[in-house]
Amino acid sequence: MRVRGGSETFLAWSADPLPPGASVLVIDFRGSRQVDVIEWTDPLNASSGMADGAG
Repeated sequence: MRVRGGSETFLAWSADPLPPGASVLVIDFRGSRQVDVIEWTDPLNASSGMADGAG
């Protein structure tokens, strides 16, 4: 997970299965480097017509 210009490792929990490398939005914090996430599509990338991961 990219955080503050670097990267950190968290155990991410999701109610729905997510593919490896999916973009996610953190919706809750469980403590001890564990977070609840949902799949996320960045609306700014979608409106620019850029493919996921491009740019």
